[in-house]
Order: sequence, then C-alpha cells, then structure tokens
Amino acid sequence: MSYNYNNLFLDAMDTEQQTAIQDIKANKEFALQLIKDLDKVFQTNYQCDDEQNGVTIRMKASPNYNSYGSFIFVVDKNGINFKSTNLGYYESSQFKGLGGLYEKYKVNGTTCDSNFLHEGSTRHGFVNFVIPIIYANGNELKETLRDIMYLMEQNQYKKRF
Repeated sequence: MSYNYNNLFLDAMDTEQQTAIQDIKANKEFALQLIKDLDKVFQTNYQCDDEQNGVTIRMKASPNYNSYGSFIFVVDKNGINFKSTNLGYYESSQFKGLGGLYEKYKVNGTTCDSNFLHEGSTRHGFVNFVIPIIYANGNELKETLRDIMYLMEQNQYKKRF
C-alpha cells in the first residue's frame, strides 16, 4: 500500500472525495485569479470563505457595508457561478436594461420578481442573477465577464484608476 506522506488525511479519503477536493481547489484558484484581476479594475473588497462543499467569495461595493446585497462567486466541484441581486428596469431608454441579461441567463436559474416582467407597467424590479463562468471557451468567458462588469457598474462599484 502506498501512502501520500504529504497529507495522510487526503490519503485516508476515498478517490471520489479526493477528486472533489482537487476540483474545488482548481476552481477556487481560477476564481481567485478572476477576482484579483477584477480588483485591479473595481474596488471589490472581496473576502474568501471556505465551506463544507466549496468556497464563497463575496464582493462588497464598500468595506463599510455588511454582506447584504454583496455579489458572490460560488465555487464547488462542478464549477463557478456568479450571483448577484440587481434592481432595475427590464428596458430603459436612458440606461441599458436588465431584461436582455435576464433572458440570457434565466435558463441557469436567474429569477426576478413579478413587477420586472409585468407588461404595461414600468417593468422595474429585482433580478437575482446566476451566471455560470465557463473557462473552457475564451470568447464565451469574455462575454460573461463583460456581463458581470455591467452588473457591477449598475450597482455602482467604484473603479480603480
């Protein structure tokens, strides 16, 4: 029997658990690289928390704010999801509306309140975005990162100059 003397606890786990831990570590490493790059453009005030089955990386618009309404990267063995709650208009003549992003990501679990979709009204409400970050395709990743930056601008994250 061979032993991994670097970490006997990992060696004591079954192969499935070891694989899950390695997958989470790889996804966490990529997510942290993204957040560090993002922190060079926006003031993210990020905090990383390891949990039972993954990692949560929270970003706040200000270090003085509590975590309510913070943007989150959720990292697990299956990948990385960006989550945020945004208040805005479905369509707007003054600003780019959130409707296009809602339609794009609703298949991934993005939801909204009934006011946001109600025809004949201002179509203003909350949207809870769930945006998967797929890093196998460079063009798709860039498009996803543009969408995330748009949401950050909507929530008035300060830029770094």
